[in-house]
Amino acid sequence: FIQANVNRRQQELNPDVQPDEVVYINVPSNMDTSFDMPPLYKAAFYPSVESSQVRYTSKTVCAYQMHDGQPVLVLVLFCQEYGIDTVEANKGRVYIAYLDTAAFLLPVKARSAVYKDVLAAYLEWVARRGFRYAHIWSCPPRPRVEYMFPCRPVQQLTLTSEQLLDWYLNMLEMRCMRVGISTR
Repeated sequence: FIQANVNRRQQELNPDVQPDEVVYINVPSNMDTSFDMPPLYKAAFYPSVESSQVRYTSKTVCAYQMHDGQPVLVLVLFCQEYGIDTVEANKGRVYIAYLDTAAFLLPVKARSAVYKDVLAAYLEWVARRGFRYAHIWSCPPRPRVEYMFPCRPVQQLTLTSEQLLDWYLNMLEMRCMRVGISTR
């Protein structure tokens, strides 16, 4: 779903998309897991809930392109999906913990648009699966601190907190509203 949406959008923006500009999506990790609520937290907020276990799906979504016959990773998205079988506060929620990129996507002028399309397609995909809320962690890495990519091209810039927040808000306004996802 995500791959088809991203490539369809790329084709709309540039009918002459080259084979090495196609974006592939892979989900290398899709694991059901859980954690235990701390006892004081459970006692304060969920005293009537029998179990202290909170279940969710941990998911990694990767976007890559083929360059000279080799897959090149350009985006990684880490998220947690809380379905209907979890505590009420998290029920039907998606938390996007990290979104990280490396500036290898071609063409260069399409990078930001493709990254936004991947995120918007993911949000549309989870909305179609019944999730009703999404929370996005918006915090750029500090100098010499990397989220997922241990190194990047020297010319790649890191957005400031304000620039990153504006980038997310622009994506939400332009991409999500186009497919009927509310940003409120």
